[in-house]
Amino acid sequence: MKKINLKIFIISINVMFFISFNVSAQVGIGTTTPDPSSMLDIQSPANDKGVLIPRMTDLQRLAISTPANGLLVFDTTTKSFWFYNVNIWKELVSSSSLVDADGDTKVEVEKVSDTGPNGDEINFTTRNVQRMKIDANGVIIMGDSTGTSKNFTKITTNGSLSYVGNATRWDDLKVNVSLLETKGINGPDVNDVIDTGAGPGLYLYWFDKDKEEELFFTVQMPHGWLEGSAIKPHVHWIANSGSGNVEWALEYTWANVNEVFSSTTSTLTGFSPISSYLNYKHMLTSLGDMDGAGKKLSSIIICRVFRKAASSDDTFNADAGLLQIDFHYQIDSDGSNEVLSKY
Repeated sequence: MKKINLKIFIISINVMFFISFNVSAQVGIGTTTPDPSSMLDIQSPANDKGVLIPRMTDLQRLAISTPANGLLVFDTTTKSFWFYNVNIWKELVSSSSLVDADGDTKVEVEKVSDTGPNGDEINFTTRNVQRMKIDANGVIIMGDSTGTSKNFTKITTNGSLSYVGNATRWDDLKVNVSLLETKGINGPDVNDVIDTGAGPGLYLYWFDKDKEEELFFTVQMPHGWLEGSAIKPHVHWIANSGSGNVEWALEYTWANVNEVFSSTTSTLTGFSPISSYLNYKHMLTSLGDMDGAGKKLSSIIICRVFRKAASSDDTFNADAGLLQIDFHYQIDSDGSNEVLSKY
C-alpha cells in the first residue's frame, strides 16, 4: 500500500473546503465586502466602469430557444434592454415611456437622438400600431402615418386642420336655383309645384320635353377643397305625371385665378328613370365627374344646365322641375393658411 504525502493531503482538503465555502457564499468583484443582500456584488473601485450583458439584434433575441423567465439582453436594433417573462419579451423602458402589461400599447418619448428624423417626438401606440404622434415642431398626426396608405388627420401648431388619404371628407357646393339666369326664349317656365289653395303656391323652373331649355350660373371652389381632385355634380328634380327617363346635362368651362377660360367646353350627362306613381318625388341624377387636375382654390366654373330633351335617352313626355344643383367635393382641410393659396 502506497503512502499518501501528508502535506499534499492537507492542501487538498483546504482547497476543497475553500471551493465549497465560496460556492455557497456571496461573491464580490471589485470589493471584499459584498452587500449582505446580494449573491453577486460588482463594484467599480474608481467608479469608471460598468457591466456589459449579452448584446444582439432583435432577430437574434427572438431566436433564443426556450428563454428562461428573467433572461436579460441588450437589443442593438431597438437600442434598449429586454427581459423575458411569462412567455413574452418585454422592453425595459425609462420614466419617459409608459407600457402596458403585454408590451403592445405604449407612449414613447424620443426613441432616437434629437438630430434624427423622429427626435423629440411623442408616439402613441396601441396593439403594436402607432395611432398618434406629436413631432418636434408640435404638429399632431392622428391615424396611419407610418403605413403605405398614409390616412391621417393633421393639426399644425397654428391650429389648422387637414386630412390625408381616406381621412378626406365630402361636402356639397350648392347652387341657389332661384337666382339662376335664363337666356332668351330658351329659359324654362316658372310654375308652381303644388297649389296650396291659400296663396300663390310654391314655384320651380320646369323644363319641357319638346325643346332644350337652359339656365346659367357660376360657382367658385372653396378653400377647403382638395385641390386637383374631381368634383361630382348632381341635379335634384321632380316630375308630376307620366313615366320614362329624364336626361340632364351640364356644359362648363373652368379656370384658375389669372388663367384664361377655354373657349372649348365640356359636357356631362346623366339620366334617371321615373314612374307614374312617383309624382313630386325628390329625384337625384348624377352627372359623372368633372376633372379637377391642375385646378386650385378660388377657381371659377362657368356652367350651363339643361334638359337634353332631343336625346333618345330622354323618354319622359312631360315637364321636369329643377330643385337644386350641387357639386360634391372632397375636403382636405378646414380652409387655407393663405388668402389666395392653400399653404
